[in-house]
Amino acid sequence: MLLGFWQVRVGLSALHDLRSRLGGVRAGHQRQIAGRYPAEVQPLVTDLNRAPRSNERAVGRAVAKAGISRTD
Repeated sequence: MLLGFWQVRVGLSALHDLRSRLGGVRAGHQRQIAGRYPAEVQPLVTDLNRAPRSNERAVGRAVAKAGISRTD
């Protein structure tokens, strides 16, 4: 039973690390989630890292369409 607990704890450590790094991105301390993650988690990390760039492009398109100067 103790071995099972340890195995689950080690298995979930990648998610704990991901949560911590995502908090750093949210707080503005990091621009992306860095680190190596298990194959099951890596697609999520990749998508999360793409989200800010996608949002920046969407805002840029909206600003251009509205004809607003970014320096205003």
